[in-house]
Amino acid sequence: MRKKNQGFEQDYINYYIEKVEYIKNKYPNITGENRRTGRALKNICFFIWYYAKEEDNAMIDLLLKASVLLVAQDDFYDSLNISNGKKKEFYSVCVNVIKGGKYNLDNETQQFMELVNLWKEINQEVKNASSYLYAYWKNKSLELNDAMLRENDIIRQKNVTFNEYIKVSTNSVGIIFIWATYFTKKNISNVELKKIDPTLFIGAEISRLSNDIASYRRKKNRINAISVVKNNKSPKKYILNLIKKEHIKFNNSLSKVKIENEVKQVIKKSVDFLEMFYKTSDFDQ
Repeated sequence: MRKKNQGFEQDYINYYIEKVEYIKNKYPNITGENRRTGRALKNICFFIWYYAKEEDNAMIDLLLKASVLLVAQDDFYDSLNISNGKKKEFYSVCVNVIKGGKYNLDNETQQFMELVNLWKEINQEVKNASSYLYAYWKNKSLELNDAMLRENDIIRQKNVTFNEYIKVSTNSVGIIFIWATYFTKKNISNVELKKIDPTLFIGAEISRLSNDIASYRRKKNRINAISVVKNNKSPKKYILNLIKKEHIKFNNSLSKVKIENEVKQVIKKSVDFLEMFYKTSDFDQ
């Protein structure tokens, strides 16, 4: 049982482990120990605990599923063993799941099928939200899938500009998808959603740049925000300074948005966490 004002380790033992085991048993391939997602599970729980510890169990369970899906899908697109054609096929299936269309999973790998089934499970749950919140979630889910596929193409190109990269990768980092999932269980008006959207994009940009600091440090990806910076003698320092500037801009923008303070705090804490976390660590470490 989760208790307020309880430390993470105790909360993890008393609550999160059971939920993680449920996901691991239902989706054993994408959460296997040989997968990035399997190695990231405890850090995913820590992230959720940090920014959403005051939320109820139903919210925590949904955020955990969405976060596992995000990391597992990123792992899928990053794999050099999966053809570009198969990734495009996966994209088409995901779009059909989100839109409620038909698709065929015959002869697909277990990894492919588990990702699709997790999309189905989350989609089924968020359908219960108000129609405009569900529409918002679908839109952000489609943007996530589109960005992940486009990023997969971008990393194969030469001479990618910083602006080209950041425009796509800010959506592919997936934090806006997580927030959209969170909103499906909150009392947020359609007007509030539209007003907060620009602020969310700034927060997502901070998350992407911070993520790329970790990627650069670990030499994980050939292309990241640091590698595409041109005409700068110290690209890492440039990105770190940009993160600071964007975080000030984000905090100012968020403070002006008229929305419940509880929701503001969840958004702010998630961005604060990612900036600090990626400076020294990564989710699969």
